[in-house]
Amino acid sequence: MLKLYSLIFLLCATIMLPAHQQAWAAAGVGRVVYTYGPAWVERGLNREPIEKGLVVLRNDSIITGPRGRVKIVMGDGSKVYVGAKSRVALRQYAMRGEQLITGSFNMLWGKARFFVNKLTDKASTFNVRTSTAVLGVRGTEFSVWVPPTPELLNRAFDQLTLADIPPLPTRTILIEGAVDVDTGTGKIFQLTPGNTVNVDKNRRLSVRKTTVTDLDETEKPDNGRPNDKGTESKDGNKNEQQLKETPKNPKPSDAKDIMHGDDDNNPEFKEKQLPPPSINQPIGNTPLPGVKTDNEPVEKTEPPKVEVDVPEIDSHATNNAIQTLNTITDVKITPNFVKP
Repeated sequence: MLKLYSLIFLLCATIMLPAHQQAWAAAGVGRVVYTYGPAWVERGLNREPIEKGLVVLRNDSIITGPRGRVKIVMGDGSKVYVGAKSRVALRQYAMRGEQLITGSFNMLWGKARFFVNKLTDKASTFNVRTSTAVLGVRGTEFSVWVPPTPELLNRAFDQLTLADIPPLPTRTILIEGAVDVDTGTGKIFQLTPGNTVNVDKNRRLSVRKTTVTDLDETEKPDNGRPNDKGTESKDGNKNEQQLKETPKNPKPSDAKDIMHGDDDNNPEFKEKQLPPPSINQPIGNTPLPGVKTDNEPVEKTEPPKVEVDVPEIDSHATNNAIQTLNTITDVKITPNFVKP
C-alpha cells in the first residue's frame, strides 16, 4: 500500500512540473549558459528568442543573426559555440549516465566551434554534417565555418533541413585531437592538429597548414563572444533588452533585415561608435586655422585649395576585395572559397 501511495505521489509531481521542465526530464540534452545578440531556438513550428538557462532538446535548431553568439554545455560536459549568422540543428544526443554514446549535429551554415570530451567507449560517435562533408570526431577541439549565401539568409526563418541546402564548400580547422573527414567519395581523410581542410562544392578535398591569421581570427576578442569559461563581456547585459525588441516570429521582410545586417560594414553603426572629431584637436604640431594657441591671436584664414588627380578605379578588383570574408576556426561551407 505504501508503494502505491509513493507511485501516485511521484506521478502527480511529474504532471505538476512546467512544460519545459517535463521536456528537460524527457529529452533535455544540454543547456544554454551564455547568449548575446539576436539568437533564436526553433522547436518544431515554434520559434522564440534564446535566453540564458534555456534547456536544449533533441531536434532543436539554433539560429543567430549578426553578432549573435550562443554557448551550450551538453550533458556530458562537451561545449558548443555557435557564432554569428549561423543555423545549427541538434539531431541526436544520447548518453548512458554521464557518458556520450551518440552526438550528431547538422550545420546548415555559419560558424561553430566544438569542444568534445574524450569518447571512452569505442562504439561512441560524435559527428557534424554539412552539405558536402561528414566530420567524425573523437575527443577534440575544432571549428567549422559555412558562410551562407544571401539566398539562404533570406530563408533563415523557414523550416529548413540539411536536405534543403545546396552543396556548399566546408572548411574545418583542427586545434586538438583528430577529425575524420568523409566527403562521400568512399575515402576518409584524417585531419591532424595544426591543419585546415577545405572541401569544395564538388566534394574535392584539399589540405594546408593552419596559418597564424587563422589562429588570430579564432582568438580575436569580440564584444559578446563567449569564451571557454562562459564569462560574459561588459556589454553582455545588453542581450536581454535586444532580444525583447526582436520580433518573436519575424515576417519575411523582418528576417531579411535582421539576418543581413552587418555591423562591421554598416556606416550608421560606425558613426554611432566613433565620436565626432574635436575642432580643438590639431593633427601633429600644425595648428588649425582659426584656433587660438598660446599667446597667439586668432586669424581666420582660408585653407589652400589642393587639386588631386584621382586614378581610375578597377571596379572588378574592388568587387573581388569586397567579397573577401574573414575567417575563424570553424567548419565552413562557402559558395566560393576566398583567402582568410
